[in-house]
Amino acid sequence: MEYIILISIIFIFISLKDLRFSLGLIFLSLPLYQIRFEFFQVPLTLLELWIIIFLIIWLIKHFSFSKLNNLFKSLGKWKWISLAWVFVGLISIFIAPEIKPALGSFKAFFLEPVLLFIIGFDVIKTRKDLSIILGFGILMAIIISFWAISQKFLGGGIMSLEVFGQPKIWRATGPFPHPNFLGLLLGPILVLGFSWFLSFKNKIIYTSLAIFFVIILGTALFFAKSEGAIIGAIAGLFIIFLFKKPKISLISLVLILILVFSIPGFRSFVFKKATFSDLSGKLRLNIWDGAVNLLSDNFILGVGLCGYQKLIPGIQKSYFDKETKKLVSVETHPYPHNLFLALWLELGILGIVVFLWLIARFFYLGILKLKKVKSEFKMQILGVIGAMSCTLIHGLVDTPYFKNDLSVLFWFLILFMVFLQNKKESYY
Repeated sequence: MEYIILISIIFIFISLKDLRFSLGLIFLSLPLYQIRFEFFQVPLTLLELWIIIFLIIWLIKHFSFSKLNNLFKSLGKWKWISLAWVFVGLISIFIAPEIKPALGSFKAFFLEPVLLFIIGFDVIKTRKDLSIILGFGILMAIIISFWAISQKFLGGGIMSLEVFGQPKIWRATGPFPHPNFLGLLLGPILVLGFSWFLSFKNKIIYTSLAIFFVIILGTALFFAKSEGAIIGAIAGLFIIFLFKKPKISLISLVLILILVFSIPGFRSFVFKKATFSDLSGKLRLNIWDGAVNLLSDNFILGVGLCGYQKLIPGIQKSYFDKETKKLVSVETHPYPHNLFLALWLELGILGIVVFLWLIARFFYLGILKLKKVKSEFKMQILGVIGAMSCTLIHGLVDTPYFKNDLSVLFWFLILFMVFLQNKKESYY
């Protein structure tokens, strides 16, 4: 506990001096949600503590009703979307089977990230501010990527069953207990950082940095064998190039598809993944089957925050291999390995509607701004679009939101987009 107090005191001094750097440190400290403790019997993480400190110091330094009113005006429709998101989270507390874990989920995944988004919008004033904050996120991604890569040579990671009847294989985890946690965090930042490097004028230096960044994070994802993150990151990068060089991107895609389907080994691999006929796919189908059964009885309101992990053990069937009839898995998960199923179960139909409203406005604003911007800084907007696309695509096979670091990262992406969309052409 002493070291938590010490580093938090340092964070307080940094926040008092410059809130931009403390916001960047929050980005840097996303993996620190794993440091958990209680404060007057309230469960907290180190990441949450720093977010609370950041918010309190902003209130001390800048709060006034006129300031808050101007801030909400500058957010435009986003104030209603963010408040609606908090509202559906609040409603879901009372639907949940247990109030205490639901309150914790609401605090970590709804209230804190949205407040960070609102206050962060006031803190970020210039491109330099945005670059400082994103620079901390890029640094964090590089650190945990080197951590994951070092596990290949120095030890660490986990052994995972990937093919039934075959030996387990090694997967890197970085600072996390599971490789998918690494992939969920690194995928969007890979896309975001790559495009950000390319937005600077010194093309030789920053293009080299962009390539280096992708190689480091890509190697970590490869060692983690987080296929959802890899596919999401590739899709995010493709979207960036599709906007920049549409003809070349489409021709390249066609050539890659021809190459993949002309090689039997690649063709077989893609077929298994696309049809969910490998072990990972079969386990997900089993999980989704249980989730759909739970949803069928709670179609409108869902089961409330943390309701899925409480109720699913009594519904999801154990998975048996169809050929050998051997038991493969009896485990259940906190969320159903699909973002949209998770949202529907946790928040009900209203939650899905608000989420789709949020995402639709995010992409609408991004594409609208792309048509107005004619400089190299178009890459910044493309990076945010690509990173969110990576998140959503990965969300088809995992749940890239209901985790302390991922919910904050999600709202960081929205913060970046709203900031860029609000800036006049003089910014560029």
